[in-house]
Amino acid sequence: MPIQHEKDNRLCNPNTSKQTFTLTYTFELPETRFFFENIPWNNYLHLPVVDVGSHHGDFSHNFLNAGFTVESFEPNPANFLKQSFTLHPYISSGQLHTHKIAASD
Repeated sequence: MPIQHEKDNRLCNPNTSKQTFTLTYTFELPETRFFFENIPWNNYLHLPVVDVGSHHGDFSHNFLNAGFTVESFEPNPANFLKQSFTLHPYISSGQLHTHKIAASD
């Protein structure tokens, strides 16, 4: 079952002078679930996440949704293509940088 995490963002509310908005993210991978449940991750948004052997980008996607920038490394051409297609909006925005090489190259 996905775990919901909330992150406050600023957005204009026409009914009040306050500018608040709550955005909910869903993290489904056990590896990222541990991170988002146990680490004050909002303190680290300025640091890039490195995803080595990113496969289809599921791990990257969880961190991109939370607002991190990601450096993604995937040498397999088929996996790299699927990841590039799936995560294209993040690539276009500059939030995701993909590299079609192995970490050992």
